[in-house]
Amino acid sequence: MQNILITGANGFVGKILVKKLKKKKLNIFLVLRKKKNYLNIKNNQVITCSLLDRDKIKNKLKKIKIHTVVHCAWQGVLGNQRNSRIQKQNIKIADNLINALDKKYLKKFIGLGSQAEYGLKNKTIKESDKTNPSTLYGKIKCSVRKNINKFCSLNNIDFVWFRIFSSYGPNNDKKWLIPYLILKLINKKKPLLTPGEQIWNFIHVDDVCEAITKGIYKKNFEGTYNLAHSKNYLIKDVIKKIYKKLNTKLVSFPKKKYRTDQVMKLMPDITLIQKKLNWRPRISLDIGLDQTIKHFKLFRN
Repeated sequence: MQNILITGANGFVGKILVKKLKKKKLNIFLVLRKKKNYLNIKNNQVITCSLLDRDKIKNKLKKIKIHTVVHCAWQGVLGNQRNSRIQKQNIKIADNLINALDKKYLKKFIGLGSQAEYGLKNKTIKESDKTNPSTLYGKIKCSVRKNINKFCSLNNIDFVWFRIFSSYGPNNDKKWLIPYLILKLINKKKPLLTPGEQIWNFIHVDDVCEAITKGIYKKNFEGTYNLAHSKNYLIKDVIKKIYKKLNTKLVSFPKKKYRTDQVMKLMPDITLIQKKLNWRPRISLDIGLDQTIKHFKLFRN
């Protein structure tokens, strides 16, 4: 039976992934900063430690035979943190993690990258395109990927890097566009929005976790992959969908300036992951929005 180590299990993707993997025949180990009864994971499989504490995490992991790692942990994911110095902590976190693992047993390392690695593109994005991040967040993602890839290459470990595009769904952070707009309208407040001229890609968190799960089980699977939906949307059209689903009259879009590092087009090519992993997104934007609206109607505060 595989021993799987998951970091960032309290995060948006990590929490859903743990629930999904619990249904499989896997031994799940979690790294958490604070001890808690987490999703009925056995106490001896919850490692209470900060990944910034090099010696402590190494001591905690040295007696565990970890076969696969899914590294979801990341400091500074919100938009206002994308150029914060906190991003640099993620290099130390990743280095501490790989140095704590027993290379004799580790067979696969899966890391979560981001669309931010590509930077400003005005065309459909392929994995072979040169990365040119416009934020420190994107630059650090690239650095972490490079460091882990080198570690895996030197130790004959399969390395998978999923560049995730805009994920959404129930329990999404309330500051992201979709939950932000839903909550504003549910609470009858006026949202502050840009003109919505961006073309983005939205993928439901369940589809993200399904791809990661397939990646765990797939033998001889490695490389960098765009993890996204097959359809892109004009932000203005997504906003209109949400207004319509909540039976709210769309009067006008309040004026909000774009950020200086605003990416206007995020149009990924997902041919590679479809071919290599035999994976396709299943949840349409309409169904995903319905699920997300239902959740935030129950938990509106």
